[in-house]
Amino acid sequence: MLTYCTFGRRSDYAEAVMSFWEKQMDDLAEVYPELNVPGSAPNDVYSQAEKRDFDTRVEMEVQKATSAMKIEMTKKMYEAKKEMEVMDKKFLEVKEEAKENNEVMERKLSEAKMDLEEIIADKVKFLIILLKIVNNHHHLVQVFTQERLQKISLKF
Repeated sequence: MLTYCTFGRRSDYAEAVMSFWEKQMDDLAEVYPELNVPGSAPNDVYSQAEKRDFDTRVEMEVQKATSAMKIEMTKKMYEAKKEMEVMDKKFLEVKEEAKENNEVMERKLSEAKMDLEEIIADKVKFLIILLKIVNNHHHLVQVFTQERLQKISLKF
């Protein structure tokens, strides 16, 4: 029979249609037993041909539904792929922005480091000058003190 889906199981839809069709044929056979109604005689060649025709029509409907589902799934997959591409693009933009921000931060840190090094160098220069001044002052005090001592010793 062609009423099986691709997974080897009869679909719920085909099962329901088959059940409905058989009931309709059984009802007709009870009302009109004298007629050769498809489904009224199980071994009837006409009945078997009619069932094969019905099975073929059901299979075609199942194939149509399956094709429609495949088309819909393909559309959904395409949409999902497009969404993923958009998300990948946004991710790359954010990554690039983060990289740029990182470069800006590194540049600012480098500038701050250079400023600090310059400030430290200026303070070191200032301290060296101050130390020279103190040494000169100390030397001058010594010279002055010696001169004074000499003057005092000359007086005595």
